[in-house]
Amino acid sequence: MAVFVVGLIDVLDDQKYGAYASSGPPLENYGAEVLAYDLSPEVIEGSLRRQRVGLVRFPSREKYREWYESPEYQAARKHRVGGGADVDMILVEGR
Repeated sequence: MAVFVVGLIDVLDDQKYGAYASSGPPLENYGAEVLAYDLSPEVIEGSLRRQRVGLVRFPSREKYREWYESPEYQAARKHRVGGGADVDMILVEGR
């Protein structure tokens, strides 16, 4: 079953976030694709406490875990959690 990663993102340091975004393993290697990335999403109801929203589809939870736990992604992730961005990330099952 497909899973979707929803990222709610506040970029704090463009250089560090750029290093994060450009250094991870290609999503395509895991059968994933970016479905949406919006720099200024429109809030329809409620409130959004982050600047950006990303949506990525993985073919399975296993492929997501393989990507997330890969040494390449973990190395890239250090740029993000090291002051590059504040992120809320959730995994949602889909079809």
